[in-house]
Amino acid sequence: MQEKFQGDEEKQAVIAFTQAVQAAIAVRREAINTAITNFRDGVNEAIAFRKSLVDSLVVDFREAIRAAYDKAKADCEAGVDAQTVLENLRADLRQAKEDYLADRQEIDKLSTSMEALINAKKEAVEKANADFKAAVEQARDDFKVSVGEKEPEEPEEPEEPEEPEEPEV
Repeated sequence: MQEKFQGDEEKQAVIAFTQAVQAAIAVRREAINTAITNFRDGVNEAIAFRKSLVDSLVVDFREAIRAAYDKAKADCEAGVDAQTVLENLRADLRQAKEDYLADRQEIDKLSTSMEALINAKKEAVEKANADFKAAVEQARDDFKVSVGEKEPEEPEEPEEPEEPEEPEV
């Protein structure tokens, strides 16, 4: 681009334009990388949080099962009727399973927490692109002002003539 301009002021304008565009590219790249990093960190946190909740539920479920068997064993040692012990054990195991399944469904699905992360990343990338576009436009405008009318113009493509409409018959 510098070869097209001869004067020192014009060459300085080209250098300033190039530096402004490179700076805008670096800022956009950094903003997008930050958005991606934040997204990945958020996903990892969401996965870890959900995993800890599920692990806690599994521990609670196992403790409920252990408590049901311990109760049944204690009832047997206390001389309670075997049929009653068996019915109580089945009821306690059924209740533990139902509690586990109900608690498991209450845990937010990973997709709900992912939506917020996806939207945040999307907005950050869109903002970075809009800021980049504005910075390049500003650099271009500054370049045009500093170069003035001496800027080489690109030839415009001729417009295609419109074809006349055919009359309806």
